[in-house]
Amino acid sequence: MSSTVTSVVLVYTQADGTVLKVAGVQIVKSNNIPSTNISAVAGENNTYHGNFSTTVAVVMQKQALGTVKLMDLAVERTSGDFEVMYQGTLMAAKYAMGHGILRPECSVEIKSS
Repeated sequence: MSSTVTSVVLVYTQADGTVLKVAGVQIVKSNNIPSTNISAVAGENNTYHGNFSTTVAVVMQKQALGTVKLMDLAVERTSGDFEVMYQGTLMAAKYAMGHGILRPECSVEIKSS
């Protein structure tokens, strides 16, 4: 499926704190978009490698990715008798969350030529 955009409505009013929009799509700035060639390393379980040196933007819809939270943040701390010689308190926190791809057709990478 291919389409050609003939007219683009650009809203640029960032001085008052509003967000940029192009053709009704909200623009969100991010420092987490890779901009180099990330090669696969043997032994690593990382499937997100590729040449991102030409990546300009990522356009996505909320159905592209999913997040599941199994357990919310739980914090435990010891009583006052933990290692009296250190005069400290032991605190442990645990959290279980996962992210994954739901519908890859809802996400597009825009590259420069």
